[in-house]
Amino acid sequence: MITALQPNESVVAVASPWLYAVSRIPPGRAIASLWPLIRHDHGTRGSQGHGRGTGLRPIEWPPARPVATVHTVVISFGGYELDDRSDRVDRDALWTFLSQEAYWGRWRTREVVEHQLTDAWRVVGAYEPASGRMVGFARAVSDGVAFAYLADVFVVRGARGQGLGKELVRTMINRGPGAAFRWTLHTIDGHGLYAQFGFAPPDETYLERPRSRPERSPASLRLSPRPSRSV
Repeated sequence: MITALQPNESVVAVASPWLYAVSRIPPGRAIASLWPLIRHDHGTRGSQGHGRGTGLRPIEWPPARPVATVHTVVISFGGYELDDRSDRVDRDALWTFLSQEAYWGRWRTREVVEHQLTDAWRVVGAYEPASGRMVGFARAVSDGVAFAYLADVFVVRGARGQGLGKELVRTMINRGPGAAFRWTLHTIDGHGLYAQFGFAPPDETYLERPRSRPERSPASLRLSPRPSRSV
């Protein structure tokens, strides 16, 4: 599932508990060449996962040994950088897009968006290197072992039509610790994009419970406290 880098791409840096640093990967070299340093391939594949909307992405099983989130992946693509450091995310730009332009999740308050960003398993942003302006974003929720949900994928006007959205999805799904996970998502208009990454409609074994309350005004929403975790 790890794909080769495109000719105009390069990995600037990758760091994890197992791979300390890689300064550069020549354009066109397969990123899979790095993966043995981050994960072990058990060589057994084939179990299908299930999703909704665009639906499911297959899962490799048994999965790789539990892997901590890769701390830094920076990809150069065209005139942009794709970076999964959460502290680089422009929270104001994120809130502006999600509250004013996105067709999904408009019930969320800024407090909710901040909560989701803080608790995200992984985020990937797209940036203009010179100005630092964030022009794209993707967020994932995951158990960190076998399952992940992709959300809030967008590219701002002016940066669209250059393949940046596809690179955001590729970086989130294939370039990192979730490459062997079962992925799910919801979409109204992105079926063609996500099909390129193995997503498909779910089969009859998949069930989903809708939101337990109707869409409310933002003021009525209260965040649940984060559960404590035993050490």
